[in-house]
Amino acid sequence: MQRWRAVCVAVVAGMVVAACGNGGTSNTGPPPHGNVLYYGTPGEPDSLDPGAGISGFDYYYIAQIYDTLVHTDAKTLNAQPGLATSWSFVGADKLTFRLNLRQGVKFQDGTPMDAQAVKTSLDHYRSGGIWGDLFPVSGETVVDDHTLDVNLKSQYSPLPLVLAGRAGMVISPTALQKEGKSFGRNPVGAGPFTFKSWTPGAELDVTKYAGYWNPSDQPHFNGVDFKVIPDATAMTSAVQAGQVDFAPLLTGTAAQIAALRRSSKVDTQLVPVNGMAIVTTNNKVPPFNNVLVRRAANMSVDRQALADAVLGKGVGYGPAWQYEAPNYWTYSKDLKNFKFDPAQAKQLLAQAGYPNGISVDICNFADPTAAQIEKQSMAQAGITVNIKQEPVNACVAGLQNATFPMVQIGWIGQPSPYYTFQTMFGSTGTGSFGPYQNVDSLLSQIASTYTQQDQKPLFDQMNRTLFDQAPSMPLYYLVNIFSYNKRLHGLQSDISGGLRFDHASF
Repeated sequence: MQRWRAVCVAVVAGMVVAACGNGGTSNTGPPPHGNVLYYGTPGEPDSLDPGAGISGFDYYYIAQIYDTLVHTDAKTLNAQPGLATSWSFVGADKLTFRLNLRQGVKFQDGTPMDAQAVKTSLDHYRSGGIWGDLFPVSGETVVDDHTLDVNLKSQYSPLPLVLAGRAGMVISPTALQKEGKSFGRNPVGAGPFTFKSWTPGAELDVTKYAGYWNPSDQPHFNGVDFKVIPDATAMTSAVQAGQVDFAPLLTGTAAQIAALRRSSKVDTQLVPVNGMAIVTTNNKVPPFNNVLVRRAANMSVDRQALADAVLGKGVGYGPAWQYEAPNYWTYSKDLKNFKFDPAQAKQLLAQAGYPNGISVDICNFADPTAAQIEKQSMAQAGITVNIKQEPVNACVAGLQNATFPMVQIGWIGQPSPYYTFQTMFGSTGTGSFGPYQNVDSLLSQIASTYTQQDQKPLFDQMNRTLFDQAPSMPLYYLVNIFSYNKRLHGLQSDISGGLRFDHASF
């Protein structure tokens, strides 16, 4: 089953980001520091309310505090029982989704986890309006204490896997009523760890929840102290010096990766991710509202050279030109690549009305290596790129209000591939700068089919449609870089590139 895990890549309203700070605590006694895991993170959350976070870094933390209605299998990402023991689409129209809830579960404040609590949680999540993954839901009906019907406005086959993510993280209704708008600073869930304290910009601590419902997934650690270390060099030094036990390197360079792999002090895993480095463009305003400009931009980057420079040769899945990784079933093997062709890119710019090229700003908030390489490459096509180094929230806000037409960012694939495409490119998607022709129609068809066999040709059409419309610039597939103290054992990776800590211990 899915339980608490390190994802290393964080999502900002459909986009991947990195952010900020440092700090420490002192725990004593064997095992190391009181059997508390010191976990380095590249950024802190903006909220610990699953429906309120937009920075993406919240997922490191909320995955420990909350449990989800649905879990996923590590090898396939297929849905498995979680806080819901079973589920089904009811009726010929499949507009009712019935959840049968696990009995005997209590939130960390002692409140029973029942149908009314789940209804309150789903209603609260939808009311935030930040994430669009429950947009077909019109409401819920409590059938009895342990049965809840989710009422749908349209067919929505991806719903089980959607409820394996933040939408399915059930919050305590008692804590929500008590804390109100402050709930995101004082969270209560039904996960394996209880929120303890948060020092902004420095550290966030959680402690083991003795009442967690699943003994087989009960973590061995007494707690987790998250140390916020945004700089990859500082993160590398911290794990090698034993200041943190575990370090996910979101922005590590090829040289840092090589040094960690040679180190005798730590173990390092490179796990290919169903996600990619990406440049997101605001396509509602010039120049990227013109598809010819977007195609020119895509042809102006040497993806192989970029991936080799950032990750190292032969690391990961390599260059990306579609939005699912080659190891996932929605990937289209016969889809052509974006050819690196600066001359052709110049011709496309001229056809678009820019015979003298374009000059655009790109906002970058992490290591600038990739942006600098792209700047040099795109100059050959007549695209002048001005790198603006800003905090992550400034980059995201600037993209949304068109202050920055480009942002160096990324995306991590979701358990539901439908949600990946809906979020980034659907008209209701929180990360979409469309609309894009035929995308909503294909999403509707996918949502109305219930097997991978029936959905596969629709996803192939989606991949071709997005290739032609070039809504953003997928660059190379990401690699999660996990470095950890040799005394840490039992880590397991899943198909999405995350490490699972269910059976980890010192």
